Amino acid sequence: MNSDASAAAHPPLRRAADDHLLLGVCAGIARTLDVRPLFVRVAAILLSAIAFPLLVIAYAAIALIVPRDDGRALLGGEPRDGREQLLGWSAVVFAGVLLLAAGFDPEQLVWPALSGAGLLLAAGGVIALAVREGRRTAAPAVPGARAPGTPPAAAPPREPAPPAPATTVVLASGPPATPIQDDTIVIDPPGPPADATVQRRRRGRTWLIATGVTLLVLAAIVAAGAVALGAIGGIGDTTKRPATIADLDSEYRLGVGAMDIDLRELKLPRGTTDVRATVGAGNLTVFVPPGVHVESIGPTELTGVDRVNRAARVLELRERRALRAARGGATAGRGRATPGGRAARGRGAERTRAAAPPAREPRTVSIDADIGLGSASVITTGG
Repeated sequence: MNSDASAAAHPPLRRAADDHLLLGVCAGIARTLDVRPLFVRVAAILLSAIAFPLLVIAYAAIALIVPRDDGRALLGGEPRDGREQLLGWSAVVFAGVLLLAAGFDPEQLVWPALSGAGLLLAAGGVIALAVREGRRTAAPAVPGARAPGTPPAAAPPREPAPPAPATTVVLASGPPATPIQDDTIVIDPPGPPADATVQRRRRGRTWLIATGVTLLVLAAIVAAGAVALGAIGGIGDTTKRPATIADLDSEYRLGVGAMDIDLRELKLPRGTTDVRATVGAGNLTVFVPPGVHVESIGPTELTGVDRVNRAARVLELRERRALRAARGGATAGRGRATPGGRAARGRGAERTRAAAPPAREPRTVSIDADIGLGSASVITTGG
């Protein structure tokens, strides 16, 4: 008796043939859980924003294993259904392509973070389901039923019923204090109708499942965000001060926060030194020594590049003038100290030009900055 009632309340999992969008899997799961199919479909759409490949593969596997409620298998079953057979083959082929693309690696079936396209598709799917549910609710459920908002038809007048014999009704809340007459009916106190109890239990189960699915989706979002932030360097403010060129990392990463890369104490060699930095959301500041040129080659343009380069050119010009003045004073002193000063100065200038070293290559820092949300800047001492 109890087993029959349990089987009637929770039927075995079967794909729905009368209420389906694709293959009836969500409607079949909803019928087994005794909830509305809308909740299961919304949960599936929300999960697809995080694990779309895994959801497609699971959907195709369930559709292949679980028969329809009329006994039809998915591929080539009876009764024939061309639409379902076409959708079934498409789902199986698509799931196989996703498995091959992921290399049968379970980690590749779950996206590490939410993408804008996935969220937009999920939002569009939820809106489409809401519109479909609204249209189904607005349509009459049975022939002759009035649509919502339509006034009810006037009921035909009824003839008054003949008076019933007087009958005394006693609620059996305890033992009767007076003898019960023959025309007295004893009934138990009325309880809630069976249908109301079933509806209340169904609503409670629906809210419980909806809450569980919501918490699951939120936990998946948090986990995906944690994986994404961990992959790009974590959260917080950080300062990097390499002491030598060997300590300079090939790439600096930060998820959320402010990152400072201080190169002022670093003896940069002549030529170009590459610095790469990635910040998901936040600010990047690069400090360079005086006299160093800067190139911004990444997708995020650094502010302050022109100011730093102008300061480097001014410093180089001052150093050249000081060097020329020092060399000119030494040459003039040697020319005055010898007889025939003009000829001596000429010979000294020729020796100075011959001994002058060639122009040295400037020191340049090439910064490849990629800031998802924020800004990047470069600063030099005295600039």
